Amino acid sequence: MAMVKPASLVHPCSNYSSQNWKSAKRRWQPLAWHSLLWAGASILLTAFPGRAAERIEFSYGLLEAYLPVDSLEAYAQTGTVDSNLAFYFRMLDSIAETKVRDALQVSHQISPWQLSQLLYSPIGEESLQNIGTLIQTESRQNGFHALRAALIQSAADPQGLSVLGVLRHFPLQSIRIDIAQILELSNHLSQFAALSKQTANEIHSRAKADATAEGAIDPATLPQLQGQGTFQFTKQTLNLQDERRNRNVPTDLYVPVFRGSMPASIPVVVYSHGYGETRTAAAPYLELLASYGFVVIAPEHVGSNYQYQQDLLAGLRHDSFAAHEFVDRPLDVSYVLDVLEQKNPTEFGNRLNLQQVGAVGHSFGGYTVLTLAGATVDFEQLRDQCQQDFLWRSFDTALLLECRALELEPLPDSVELLTNGQLRDPRIQSVLAITPVAGAIFGQQSLAQIDIPVLLVSGASDPVTPLVVEQLQAFNWLTTPDKYLLLVDNAAHDVEITELVDRLLLPSQIDSEASDELTAFLTHLRSVGLAFMKVYVAGRSEYHPYLKSSYVISLGVPPFNFSLIRAFPPEELGQPREEER
Repeated sequence: MAMVKPASLVHPCSNYSSQNWKSAKRRWQPLAWHSLLWAGASILLTAFPGRAAERIEFSYGLLEAYLPVDSLEAYAQTGTVDSNLAFYFRMLDSIAETKVRDALQVSHQISPWQLSQLLYSPIGEESLQNIGTLIQTESRQNGFHALRAALIQSAADPQGLSVLGVLRHFPLQSIRIDIAQILELSNHLSQFAALSKQTANEIHSRAKADATAEGAIDPATLPQLQGQGTFQFTKQTLNLQDERRNRNVPTDLYVPVFRGSMPASIPVVVYSHGYGETRTAAAPYLELLASYGFVVIAPEHVGSNYQYQQDLLAGLRHDSFAAHEFVDRPLDVSYVLDVLEQKNPTEFGNRLNLQQVGAVGHSFGGYTVLTLAGATVDFEQLRDQCQQDFLWRSFDTALLLECRALELEPLPDSVELLTNGQLRDPRIQSVLAITPVAGAIFGQQSLAQIDIPVLLVSGASDPVTPLVVEQLQAFNWLTTPDKYLLLVDNAAHDVEITELVDRLLLPSQIDSEASDELTAFLTHLRSVGLAFMKVYVAGRSEYHPYLKSSYVISLGVPPFNFSLIRAFPPEELGQPREEER
């Protein structure tokens, strides 16, 4: 056990510093992999050269057009635009032509073995099935199998995975691009993007109206919130084993160092990490809480963590997470709270307040803490959403994860736990869910069962758990009187995806290094989360002004503007699940 001084917090869900932007995202995350495949698909739709596939067939109803792949390969190698390619380039400007050539020349060194493991996993197969709807075989069949074979073989090329390589290894003479489907998808995505922007604007307007009604708040009259707290703390690593489930639960425990006597009541927070992450992903945030006097416990969910995904890449697993994690994750949290109860008399003099524990979760961890708060899985709704056609599923990347819960339906004991509220832990009395996976797996009746304070954090540019279908819908279904939705403009699912999205959408504002604006955004985000825990876990009502719309709006650092609302009338929310079918 080592003494640790309070360190700077950078994000509730990731370790971040201005020195590590370039290397921060060099590990595979299959949810992000779905987005990567879609990005690859857009390139494949732009151009598809190769020798195994001799031509690309563009079909639009009864109309068909052809493009020899040799024309694209020559363009990639020499810049020559022959008569075949010139016909298509008439529809592009010079900038678009340059982007096409750049896309054709790009290659990536990826282990074909690891790529194979990803593409044969349930999420990888579902992603390719979606893309195969657009990129078909010459007989108009889903191009799933041909694409998978071509991708893996291209990765084995000395020059690495590339569009040209995919075409060289495509096992058929022709590749058929369904233009009608592409245009329909593009139209639906445009409508959905417009709905998301409109919804975000409505949230900002409502927050401003609330702020006007509240009046200005003078931070000078409030207790300290910015920066580190006054407590040093220790960090312990507990190698726990839940014998009832025969499951390892490695856990980190952060304990403030109390000078003199211990407080009569010590607040406790538990953290649940996201899919493909580790318990250390949010270490700076957990250290911040400890520096303000919270005892924090963070279990590792071994069936859906980073190591599990590495085992997939090494061929030791067939999927990127175990479907039973929908049950095991909440049980992990309840188990480590049981461990704290055992430690309470001997190590804490029964001072730990384990009857009013705060729970923080990111992404899959957001699902975890909402389940602990009383939400139950709505298998009927989930099945309905997972059976929608690929056009609808393309809106909500989180469905790739959520739909795997359906694998548990043949297991009566698991279904009972997920549907009858047995996973609820009464010790959890407030929840902070950051970009949670929640929209499809929890129904309206399910979320209405939660009767404790809930703060949902959503990024307006989140492609993984989108605002409208995952966050705002869940927020509206909550009926607890103490509910909050914190929306941040131009923020995505996590720090790395936020940087990636902003580089694409705001190239003039995001340079090659971490921006001061992004750092400030992260600082302010954690301060709101700290205030929430102070009010609802530590019982410090003097921090409640920090949870007012007027204060939260003042935290915005363009392009990261903040809005906090307590309600959003359903009539102001579009219904994409109906309109876009």
